[in-house]
Amino acid sequence: MKIKLTRKSVFSRGEILLSIVITVLAVLFVSLQKPFEITDNKYLSFVFSPARTDRILSKYSGKTSEDSLRIVFLDIDDKSLEELHIPWPVPRSLYARILDNLCQYKPKAIGMDIIFPDKSVSEKNDKLLAESLKKHDIVVMGRIIGDASPASVINPTSILISGWTPEMMQSRIGYVDSGVVDRDGVIRKVLLLSSINKKTYYSFDALLLSRFLGIPLSDIKDCSARGYQMIGDIKVPVTKGEMWINFFNKSCNMGHFVFRTYKLADFINNVDAHQTKILKDEIQNNIVIIGFTAEQAYERQKSPLGDTFGPELHINVLSTIITRCFPRSLTFIQRLLLLLIPCIMLVVILPLLSPLAGFMLYIAMNITVFIFSNWIFDSFNIVPVPASGCTMLFLSYAFVTVGYFVKTHRAKNRLRNLLLELAPVPEPVLERIMERYKGKVAMGGEKVELSILFSDIRGYTSLSQNLDPREVMNTLNEFYGAMGNIYKRNGGMLFDYMGDGQMVVFGADSPADGSHAYMAVKSAIEMCQALSRLNEDWMSSKRRSVDIGIGINTGEVSLGFLGSGQSGGRKQFAAIGDTTNVASRIEGLTKQYEAKILISESTFEKSKSFIEAEALPPTKVKGKDELIKIYKVTGFKSSNE
Repeated sequence: MKIKLTRKSVFSRGEILLSIVITVLAVLFVSLQKPFEITDNKYLSFVFSPARTDRILSKYSGKTSEDSLRIVFLDIDDKSLEELHIPWPVPRSLYARILDNLCQYKPKAIGMDIIFPDKSVSEKNDKLLAESLKKHDIVVMGRIIGDASPASVINPTSILISGWTPEMMQSRIGYVDSGVVDRDGVIRKVLLLSSINKKTYYSFDALLLSRFLGIPLSDIKDCSARGYQMIGDIKVPVTKGEMWINFFNKSCNMGHFVFRTYKLADFINNVDAHQTKILKDEIQNNIVIIGFTAEQAYERQKSPLGDTFGPELHINVLSTIITRCFPRSLTFIQRLLLLLIPCIMLVVILPLLSPLAGFMLYIAMNITVFIFSNWIFDSFNIVPVPASGCTMLFLSYAFVTVGYFVKTHRAKNRLRNLLLELAPVPEPVLERIMERYKGKVAMGGEKVELSILFSDIRGYTSLSQNLDPREVMNTLNEFYGAMGNIYKRNGGMLFDYMGDGQMVVFGADSPADGSHAYMAVKSAIEMCQALSRLNEDWMSSKRRSVDIGIGINTGEVSLGFLGSGQSGGRKQFAAIGDTTNVASRIEGLTKQYEAKILISESTFEKSKSFIEAEALPPTKVKGKDELIKIYKVTGFKSSNE
């Protein structure tokens, strides 16, 4: 088992590679199955507005095949029906009158977004409409194809199309239910062509365009397998045969495209010569759509702009095609890359950052996704998938974050277990160490400032020679038990036993503010006091007394695990460096200077406000070329006793 508790990256290369593979698979699933399509569509409904469409349309100005296009919507509304006292259902003789009047203004195409599935109550009125339809071949009628099965097709009643050839029916009756209803019930796309039993059915909009552009049906070609359909020379981008719709203002005038609405009452009551001229200018060589907004017709459908009547939907389809202002779906590869690149970046970079920096990166990437989505939508009319992108970023962020906390928790547990095994400390001290180093203490060590205390029992050799080994062991246990209570109380941490000696570290669990130096000296003084009490007890029971020498030094050490990193290899939590060596040498001088406690200059400087100490002559210690200053501790200052 290799011990690796440092965090250059939380994850190993293999784990990062596995994360990337999982991310790729997740993105592939999202790209193919589109589980967040509803959320993406909600975003489109939020940002889709006539003002936005007008901005896009202005970039396409002058790109149509005609100098000017007008679409006139002749609206059969409730107010007109009431004003003209027209009964419901509307008499078919009125439709015949409307067609005859409209054709006087010479439009290129007239679309009746009205279904006539049955005979009316007046056969005479049916015949009048049938004659008008036969006479005006620019008129396109509506049919319903339902679920695209032969049984679901609803054609106009036979009395209206009596004598029509199959070719006439194919070119003059288009299906009006061409809107593609998304999962949220909103129409954003349209199906221009459909096939039933290998027979091509043309939509209402496709047939109107055929009339307006003056092209035969043979020039309307389905190349959906290649991502487009041809209507004359207009290349319509489609995805699975579906075209995205741009939604325009109900009163839109962009110079080359004008959309006007006339109420039925205004059209019928038009007797003024000036108004007649205006109507002629609006209608001649353009497209007229006749349809209902009256409540009885139940024509409302949901679009990104809210409730939209059927004729308005067809007008937006025609406008999108004639202006060539096509929203485009991302290709599978584009969608894949747009989802994959930011997710992989997040998975690779996130483990290198702190949790806060990682969260800020995640937020920044989400903001970038929305900014980029709006930019490609506004600038290139490309339909984005921001909800899918942000959801994938969230899943990637959650995946890496959970992995980070799991690995960090495991690393801390490993460190905790090693500390408890190799350098047992009280639980509160252990928690402070874990909090300070965040699990980063490692093989190789971390440079920190500590105070090192060495203590040694004087005369241990003669003690062990003259006493039974079991009695020696009992004496040592009593001694170490009493001393251990002291340094643990003062924040010390036992690192090693050396027979009659011990090494205690202060500052491993607390900030390096210098207080550990005083706590080490305080422990040393209290250890001497405790030993005096032990000696009294031992002597009263006719046991031998002992004496100790203590040396303390403060400075930087390398704190970490020492030993083999291999599984089963021996390891030890250690504080290695010149500071440790000097502390050991100072302890060795206590006998020479007949002192119980000697400290270095660095320890004295950090604790002199609290202790009494005498400066001794500079002395040379083994392993050091220069002389060092040492101090003999005599006790606490009076205010600190």
